[in-house]
Amino acid sequence: MRNRFRCNALPICFSVVAVLGLASVASAQTVKAFQMVGFTSANLDGGKGVAVLSRECQLDFAASRMCTSIEVMNSVVIPEGTSEAWVRPVYSPFSAGIGERRVLDATGHMDSGDGALSCEGWSRNSSGINGLTVDGSGVFRSRPCNSGRRVACCALIPVPEPPTSMLRGGAVASLAAARLLVGRP
Repeated sequence: MRNRFRCNALPICFSVVAVLGLASVASAQTVKAFQMVGFTSANLDGGKGVAVLSRECQLDFAASRMCTSIEVMNSVVIPEGTSEAWVRPVYSPFSAGIGERRVLDATGHMDSGDGALSCEGWSRNSSGINGLTVDGSGVFRSRPCNSGRRVACCALIPVPEPPTSMLRGGAVASLAAARLLVGRP
């Protein structure tokens, strides 16, 4: 009889499989993640479009693109040396009051209005619309889109691995959880 994996809680099953897969991949090869690699040398207003902002990153850093706020927060090293640079917001679920139009970025930074924190999808360079910026200290701010700023650039690079003992422990815990899901001790 074939051993079949059955799980009634599908999201949990996918999570366990993903964790098991990540643990085995992490222990077998170098872990890579999008990390902040620097700031563009050119200053651009916020209405140039994501493609142009990312291409500007590629001129200064091979195979890079405009960073998201989460990538900046997860970066192991934040390069110093700029006042403020554009960064793409990652919106978080947020419940504003009735009639309020506010957005919340994953950094906890909040702004209001259409296209808030993204210069209306990086399409407008108006002083009345704001885009999200980060500086060399990792401080996030909302700034007018008509100002020329550098762009925060991220690339897929190796990051320090956790100690092997942590990987083994996580893999063992994940395997134990998977066994519980399929009803085996």
